[in-house]
Amino acid sequence: MGLHSLGIDLWSIDLSAASRDSEKAVSESALILSDEELRRAFRLVDRRRRESVVMRARLRTILGLCAGVEAARLALQTAPRGTPFLNASPIRFSLAHTQGLALVAVALEQDVGIDVEAIRPVRSALEIARRYFVRPMRPTCGMKFFWRSGPSVRRC
Repeated sequence: MGLHSLGIDLWSIDLSAASRDSEKAVSESALILSDEELRRAFRLVDRRRRESVVMRARLRTILGLCAGVEAARLALQTAPRGTPFLNASPIRFSLAHTQGLALVAVALEQDVGIDVEAIRPVRSALEIARRYFVRPMRPTCGMKFFWRSGPSVRRC
C-alpha cells in the first residue's frame, strides 16, 4: 500500500481494546518497538502502559504499510517533547490520542496535523460561552461543537 501525493490517509486505533487484550498480546506488540519506545511506555502505569505499547505498535504498522517497510525496521524518532517522526522520509504523520482512542493522519511530502479530544460534561458551559463567544456566536444548543472547534480555529 502506498500513499498518494495529494491525499491524506486517516487511521483510528481503538485503545480501549488494549485494556482487554491479554498480557501476551501486549507483549507481542512490544516486539516491534524500539528500546526508547519501550522505556517511555514502561514509565507509565498499567492501562496507560498497555495503551502506549499498543498505540506505538499500531503506529509503526500503519507507517510500515505506507512506506513499504517492515514495522520494526522503521527509523522512528522522537522530538524533545515526545512527538514521533520519521527522519529523512517523505512521509509525514500526526498522532493524537485521548481516552481509548488514537488517530493517525499520514501524508506524503506535506505536513499534516490531527487532534482528538474526549467529550466530557462541562458544568459551566453557559458561563464559558458568555465569556469566550461574541453575542451572535453564543449557542443555545451545540455548545460542544463550538467549544471543541475553538482551539483548532485559533491555531489556523
